[in-house]
Amino acid sequence: MRMPPAAPTGLSVAMPSTTSAALAWTDNASHETGFKVQYREDTASAWTTFATTPADAVSATVSGLTAGTQYEFRVLATNANGDSTPVTLAVTDVAESLTVSGLA
Repeated sequence: MRMPPAAPTGLSVAMPSTTSAALAWTDNASHETGFKVQYREDTASAWTTFATTPADAVSATVSGLTAGTQYEFRVLATNANGDSTPVTLAVTDVAESLTVSGLA
């Protein structure tokens, strides 16, 4: 039986700047084809896919952010059978005062 890959864990934000945030996570999948890196403003309902990384990636930098805006980030492992459960991280006021909450 084919299944989606195992979900990543340990999502963190490292080195945010005024317009970007560097994300890192733990790869728990053994048969992913990549990781979908998504973000949204904390008041938005729809997620934007910034990039899909290659398999075995454990980091990505999301650029094009607006300083002082609250964002949520999530990463999902993906393969031909679907997406994993996402690991999500809420970041308050990117680049002005980094506060991390809501680890899932």
